Amino acid sequence: MLGRRTPNRAVLFPRRRSDAILAPVHAQPFPHHPECHTARCASHADREWAKRHRPPFHLSAFESCVVEHESGFDKDASNGVDLSYYQWEPATYASATAMAGITYRYPTDASLREQTLAFRAYEPSHPGAWPVTVPECGG
Repeated sequence: MLGRRTPNRAVLFPRRRSDAILAPVHAQPFPHHPECHTARCASHADREWAKRHRPPFHLSAFESCVVEHESGFDKDASNGVDLSYYQWEPATYASATAMAGITYRYPTDASLREQTLAFRAYEPSHPGAWPVTVPECGG
């Protein structure tokens, strides 16, 4: 019995908080990202989350009216010169995509979302591009 050490009773059963052996507790600097310990990691995690959780795309009533009048929501609609949802001329669509900052694709290959983003960028500065439809739709 003499060779065996008994642990200090104050350590096993502390009476006061100061008697207990406290393990180091690391503060969680980024509570919404428990895997991150640096600001760079948390910022990267925020960007990745935002990429995967984009808000859904919606047409405004004005944009919906323009598409309905121009093509009847037919992606392959054409009058021989103008193409797709907004009845784009290929050169006009090229400049509209540049203004919107999106990658140019031929109008019939572009989605409604891409064409609408181009329309949103182009139409305010070129109100005569749709001389009949835009006034009819209240634009």
